[in-house]
Amino acid sequence: MPVDKSWMQSGRSSEDYFVGVESFLNYAYNHVKPDDSKIFCPCSKCSNRYRHLRYEVHKHLLYNGIKLTYTTWYLHGEGEDEDIDESDDSDESDESDSDNDGHDVASMEQDDDMHV
Repeated sequence: MPVDKSWMQSGRSSEDYFVGVESFLNYAYNHVKPDDSKIFCPCSKCSNRYRHLRYEVHKHLLYNGIKLTYTTWYLHGEGEDEDIDESDDSDESDESDSDNDGHDVASMEQDDDMHV
């Protein structure tokens, strides 16, 4: 079932936005490892470059707003639960998806360690 993201377009002072931030945080923390207390912050300033604790991400989203172009929450678990169509025998998508082998995420985590 798709996640409701209409709140992202609402004004930061609206009830819809506030409730949406709570929903986002619940969604994100339902998709992290049990021992992980930090997530990437999708606020307009951090732009998913830095990892913070829940209360910090909450504060950033309320003060800075969410990055409006972050429409697929891939760093927060979206897409992990989706069924994969195994009937597609194409190798093209496999090759293009493995080009960076996760190096971008690793470099973002290193950057975060420098800003703690």
